[in-house]
Amino acid sequence: MNLFKTELFKINKGKSKYLLIIPFFMTFLIASIPIVSKQSTIFFSNIISFYNLGMALIIPLGIGLFTISIICSDYSNNTIKYLITSEYSRPQVVFFKFLAISFYVSLVFLVFLVSIFIISFYFSDMTNLYINFVKINTIQLIIHLIKSNFFIWLFLISIVSVAMTSGIVFKKLDLAILVYIFLILILSFLSSDISKYTFIVGIDSYKYIDSYGLYSDKFKQILSSLSCICLFLYISCLSLEKFEY
Repeated sequence: MNLFKTELFKINKGKSKYLLIIPFFMTFLIASIPIVSKQSTIFFSNIISFYNLGMALIIPLGIGLFTISIICSDYSNNTIKYLITSEYSRPQVVFFKFLAISFYVSLVFLVFLVSIFIISFYFSDMTNLYINFVKINTIQLIIHLIKSNFFIWLFLISIVSVAMTSGIVFKKLDLAILVYIFLILILSFLSSDISKYTFIVGIDSYKYIDSYGLYSDKFKQILSSLSCICLFLYISCLSLEKFEY
């Protein structure tokens, strides 16, 4: 756990965190303007507008740049040399880096998520809330929002694993970013029959916010996201094992 704390400390003290915070903040700011001005008073629509603005490009790009910047900085300043010669094994280095980055992404995600919820709750019409034509109360709303946002969070963590692998495999910042963007674009433009079996299907998971959704679709996303995380962490471990300083 000492390595986990060290990685979190490095993230918090470094400037790379702004590559993550700024995209979330800009998305939140743009989404909150029509809510506060009461141009839109439908609660679920206000929440979905936040994701509509950010999920397609801004937030995944921000997470990717943030993650790759952290990973590649270890190679550029030779910190990786000290990490792999420490008491930790190379797979442990990969795991704790992934854990620290994921924790920080989750924390930023939670802060802005709660912020948009509070604003939407305060400025929206909360008298009649329906999901799949069924009226729900406040407790049911909170439970539903937690469940629906779990799938969004899982997609964001999948993004972390992809970006992290790009950084570890290619090591150079410019090249790693280019490969990451290329991979995301390729997956985004795949036909729905193929993409629904990859983690990129999570890009539309915000649609669960105003509906219960199909269990089969949710299961596919969980399976594809977890498979993605395991696969890319495995590739990262293999790449770091072969790294010679």
